[in-house]
Amino acid sequence: STRGVTLTSSTINPVNQTRSDSKAGYIDPLPPRSNLVILTGQQVTSVIFNGSTNANGDKIASGVTFQASRGATSYSVQANREVILS
Repeated sequence: STRGVTLTSSTINPVNQTRSDSKAGYIDPLPPRSNLVILTGQQVTSVIFNGSTNANGDKIASGVTFQASRGATSYSVQANREVILS
């Protein structure tokens, strides 16, 4: 299944001629994890900050608000450790 936007020689495994992408390289090898949720087809509409700062004075994100499309139901989630957007 296609999960990328381009096909170059560096994305083909030379041993078995299968396509490689970030999901195959980083997510598929992981064992099941209850603390990892990957949502596709969603867009973050705002990042939630808890008012804290780190040692450098940077604000710390504590969660996000997201929805599938404009006008769709909006959801907010809090993170216990990290907020990663990609």
